[in-house]
Amino acid sequence: MVSQKSTLSASNIKYLLAMRELNMEPRGVRSTDLARSIGVTKPSVYTMAKSLCSLGLVEKDRYGAIRFTQNGAAVAKRYERYCDTLCSCLCTVFPKEADIRSAACAMLAEMPEKDIEEMCNTISERTTKAVAF
Repeated sequence: MVSQKSTLSASNIKYLLAMRELNMEPRGVRSTDLARSIGVTKPSVYTMAKSLCSLGLVEKDRYGAIRFTQNGAAVAKRYERYCDTLCSCLCTVFPKEADIRSAACAMLAEMPEKDIEEMCNTISERTTKAVAF
């Protein structure tokens, strides 16, 4: 049986993580702040916001602030944990100059969430065992 990969692209994941870092509830995140944080243009943020809105992960208010939906906040929180866990593993094998966070987002985008969850649990278990010894 073939597992279905994540419906989120690496870019979707990067934007969600950046929004989570910048999120100033209840105001949401301004497009200019998000663009600056990720290093993209405002039109790129606008396009991604539309995409994330269509996935039901964010909503824009009439002033242009972007904020998470309830589902979007939960998804962003999960992917932050996934990314942090994967980055902690990757940083032990990647060169220091490597963009580990982008590599992690790319890997996460290609995996079904069930497999991501299992991988993160395995990494956490191994880390816990290594610390215990």
